[in-house]
Amino acid sequence: PMRRSLPRDVRAVWVSLDMGELLVSGRYDLELLVQGELVATATTFVGREAMGSSVSPISFAQGVSADDQPIDPASAFPQGTFEVYGFFDYEGAAVVSEYRWVWHHLDSEDFVESDRYPWEGGDSGNWWVGIERDDPLPAGSYELEIYFDDQLMQTGSFTVNG
Repeated sequence: PMRRSLPRDVRAVWVSLDMGELLVSGRYDLELLVQGELVATATTFVGREAMGSSVSPISFAQGVSADDQPIDPASAFPQGTFEVYGFFDYEGAAVVSEYRWVWHHLDSEDFVESDRYPWEGGDSGNWWVGIERDDPLPAGSYELEIYFDDQLMQTGSFTVNG
């Protein structure tokens, strides 16, 4: 810990941290305590932008074209639907290491969670993930969650009519 006494009229001070090695990329939080009481906090990022990654609202479709575009986009799908795809745009993702997704059937306890995959989408663009079944998707409400490095980035919902 670093301690420094300051004259009463000093309102700003520089504090540095030298650990003798490079800091690991990520978020760092600074907490300033005066006589054991937390009086200020600050956050900084090393190796990535403070704003981090962003993901647009998710749109859904029944298929994906050869050039990765949605086929028959909708928010409600007919009974007998076997597959649904979620499409999203993203920015600031160059520092993302991995991604995953979870599909929830909100009318039951059922969910499908993907494995973790290395992120290969670059800094910005569009992406899609899908749920495909041998049997039709059960009727009801669904939610898709998109995670970058275990951080929930976006959710979207759709229904399958019964």
